[in-house]
Amino acid sequence: MEEPGDVVSAMSDAVLRGDLDAALKLISEDAVDHAALPGAPRGHQGWAAKWRHMAAGAEGTSTTVEQRISQGDIVATRYRIARADTGESLGFALDMIRVQDGKVAEHWALPLPA
Repeated sequence: MEEPGDVVSAMSDAVLRGDLDAALKLISEDAVDHAALPGAPRGHQGWAAKWRHMAAGAEGTSTTVEQRISQGDIVATRYRIARADTGESLGFALDMIRVQDGKVAEHWALPLPA
């Protein structure tokens, strides 16, 4: 799984199914998250804290990968967030991830609009 798009797909799939240990194996120990939670610890603890926070705030919603584009070592993913009971769209979020040596090295995000 050396292709950046494959790394991001595997990490995203693991996060969406709640398997944080599998997702963290795909993130470099010194990866930089430009969209980290304020005051979050660095490293894997910060990534896991953010995912747990996102999961808690996502109760009653579903997340679907709408589009994933890879160019060089950068992968952009557009997610659709919807109400799980009705499918009503709540909007889209966008992630950009840089992959280096088969692991996530850097992350930027444009969150769901308020």
